[in-house]
Amino acid sequence: MDTSAAVASGDYRRSQLAVRYSNGTETFINGSRDGEWFVVRRGQGKLVMPPYGFFGQGKDVCSFYGMRDGVRLAFACGPEYSYLHARDKKWIETPGGGTDGEMVRLFEPGGTEEILAFGAKEMMLPYVAVKIVGLDAEYKETGSVPFTVDEKGRTHIKPQKGCYSYRATPPAGWREPDAAAYAEAALTQLDAPLPEGKRVRRPLQMPYVWRSAMVLRGKTEEMPVDGEAGARIGWSGMANEGVTRRTLTFHPPYRNGKIGCVFARFRVKVPADGLVFTAKTAKTLGSVAGDGILFKALVREKAGASPESVAEMTVKDYVWHDFRADLSRWAGRTVDLILVGDPGPADNTYGDGGGWADMRLEFPR
Repeated sequence: MDTSAAVASGDYRRSQLAVRYSNGTETFINGSRDGEWFVVRRGQGKLVMPPYGFFGQGKDVCSFYGMRDGVRLAFACGPEYSYLHARDKKWIETPGGGTDGEMVRLFEPGGTEEILAFGAKEMMLPYVAVKIVGLDAEYKETGSVPFTVDEKGRTHIKPQKGCYSYRATPPAGWREPDAAAYAEAALTQLDAPLPEGKRVRRPLQMPYVWRSAMVLRGKTEEMPVDGEAGARIGWSGMANEGVTRRTLTFHPPYRNGKIGCVFARFRVKVPADGLVFTAKTAKTLGSVAGDGILFKALVREKAGASPESVAEMTVKDYVWHDFRADLSRWAGRTVDLILVGDPGPADNTYGDGGGWADMRLEFPR
């Protein structure tokens, strides 16, 4: 439908957009937040785009993120590069090559190309390479790299120790596949079934904007986080069990006679069919044992109201724990989600450095 019809019907709220320009450029974007898939018939196939999927093709560029034959992939091509990402860590192929991770091909003057790989066990180039050498972090050649050629005349490389990237020499007269060939590679066959369920949903991101404060024991009013009292809260990397996670780390106040809790407050819109907050919680590695940290999730529907506790957990060891708080009671409303770091009922603040990691907003199963 056209823009006027989408506005009149309310369908614009689906955030699914198709634009065709006079120069032949096409773009399709699925900005749906409610899990709806965007499927567009194109040529002899169909573009299958999950939430946040997209497709675009111009004269000499093409990009795609979506599903093809049940596997998620992303790719992009242009006059100076080719990019490929196997989002499900399953082997995928395009006219520009294949991989089970991420692969970037940067075309260099003189006909060679630099190849970078991230999380890949193997890379495939769409031609019979004349030579491949390794490059270190300073782009100095480290020597020849072994490769194989399959029956279709494609070169296969496996990552080599000590190589930051690779330089490949294509055969004389090699011509890189054009944008139209990449566009064809984005298509799923018309008779192929779609993934089960129209509302296949991904976790939502936590809001970027948040507020922090602390509350002293016996008080109700919020105060700025007081560093002189030993209180802190903020983002950093935190390691436990050999795993470092992006973490909202904290320590409740404990100096100068001030004891209480610290918290972060996020404004969250709960969809009509509910929402669940999940996270990893842990004590800071290297802190003294103490009697544990009390992690609490509270919900406040409006400013000035008393918050309600929806989940809590006491953590005494140095491992990651799964934390879950169901917000579905507030379906269809916007609320404050308050994440509290508290020393516990004994007010023992020894070793009470901890953090909330991998925070997500998920849909109920």
